[in-house]
Amino acid sequence: MMPTRSLLLAVGSALALSACAHYPVGPSLMVLPGTGKDFSRFQDDDAMCRDYASSTLQSRYDNAYLQCMYANGNQIPVPPGSFAASSTYTSQATPHRPPPPPPAGPAPAPPPY
Repeated sequence: MMPTRSLLLAVGSALALSACAHYPVGPSLMVLPGTGKDFSRFQDDDAMCRDYASSTLQSRYDNAYLQCMYANGNQIPVPPGSFAASSTYTSQATPHRPPPPPPAGPAPAPPPY
């Protein structure tokens, strides 16, 4: 009776764990064709990148898919407010000063080889 109970526990645990993980059916993020790229080439990139990313879970799938599509020249939209615009960035560091001039006198000899 004990082996049956162990077997049922093992099968039940495996089923419970498999219910938590799901296979991604596709990316959950939008990608746009690159500048000057026709739609059939974009579809080829999409199929290749879906295949490339298919061995990962959803969040990793999305990252792998986006990296693949970007590497193939497609555009990845960025939601407004995700990054600070460069024109609004202000540095809090002290301003840089130019380096001091070299010391007066003849230049030192180069090191021997």
